Amino acid sequence: MKTILCVILAIGAFLQVSRAETDSLTNGLVAYYPFQSNFDDQVRTNKASIGHNLVNGTNDPSFGPVISINGNGGLSGNTGGYIEIPDPNVTNNFTAAFYIKESSFSWWHGESYITAGSRNNSRSLLGHWGGDYGPPDHFASDTNIMTKGQNFLIESSFIKDIWNYYSIVCSSNIQTIYMNGQPLYSIGVSGNPQGNWQIGHHWWGTNEGEESTRLIANITKLRIYNRAISPDEVALLFQIESLQYTTNGSSITITGYGAPSGTVTIPSTINGLPVTAIAESAFAGQSNITSISIPDGVTSIGSSAFSGCTGLTGITLPDSVISMGMNVFAGCPNLTNVSTSNGLKTFLSQYASELGLSAVAVNNFYSTTESQLYAMVATSLAGNDLTPKLGHIKTEVRMVLVG
Repeated sequence: MKTILCVILAIGAFLQVSRAETDSLTNGLVAYYPFQSNFDDQVRTNKASIGHNLVNGTNDPSFGPVISINGNGGLSGNTGGYIEIPDPNVTNNFTAAFYIKESSFSWWHGESYITAGSRNNSRSLLGHWGGDYGPPDHFASDTNIMTKGQNFLIESSFIKDIWNYYSIVCSSNIQTIYMNGQPLYSIGVSGNPQGNWQIGHHWWGTNEGEESTRLIANITKLRIYNRAISPDEVALLFQIESLQYTTNGSSITITGYGAPSGTVTIPSTINGLPVTAIAESAFAGQSNITSISIPDGVTSIGSSAFSGCTGLTGITLPDSVISMGMNVFAGCPNLTNVSTSNGLKTFLSQYASELGLSAVAVNNFYSTTESQLYAMVATSLAGNDLTPKLGHIKTEVRMVLVG
């Protein structure tokens, strides 16, 4: 397979990758359950437990291994599957964040996603509620039970069979709910979320049997913090947890993306390690994506990395990129805005057909003066001079097509 290699040497420029933006996401992290077909906590030694053996590992096309909860219970009783999280020991300043995809609504009331505590001392942190035997029509959070007093109206189609990322941020008895990095609503709450936490299980009364396990969903990437993270951290956390990636212990390679969001901002670091590569077909076929920002520090982009992203209109590429596979942008008919340096513009134009870039995208790179400059560069390349001097840009560009 051919790979296009470009080396951009900027005079006096040095690559610096800051880790501060993601380092804060380890501050106050007291529990992290990736739920990749197991129930391990990556922060503590405490494993989560399951109820009624109706919780299993499954493989999801967006996130790979995840946990499936089959809450087949009715209005009353505790007969469906649920997950119990050992007490995270947080006060009323905390954050809980997780990805969830509901596949069916087993009862008109809906179900609590996460409840803290137990009977007679429970607090539903977030769930959804329905009315008059219809599908769930609003989110709800409250002490003891979910009520309609504090809610946010929803359409059930927005949550059924769609992965959504929720962040529950509580600060000084004000609880704010975020969905996919954006705030939904805030409410006043009371009491600390003490005791073990339940996923898909809540109590709506004080008597035996006045409880339910109705959640039918897949869940992954549960984080719990002992502090209220900031709105900027909520947005960053959403971007990071939406990515699939691998690591060799010293750097990160992005391998996939599972969020419903149209805007993708890849962070420069994840878990303190620099992001240096985007794998082959990592974002292929993601028609919901409209824009992508790639950070400085990424050096390689695999073949067909963004192919078939039919909704993609803009992308930001850093100078640090030195290699790209073939057909990186094939099947992206709406990609007309590529933001990058002058040197990388020349490279992208020279190998537009191999990369799958449209003529419109290439034409939008340049003003009239830049077009004349590109003609000079192309002529120089045709004459096998691989180091055309672009003095007024103060950049040396070397390009070669590697077989």
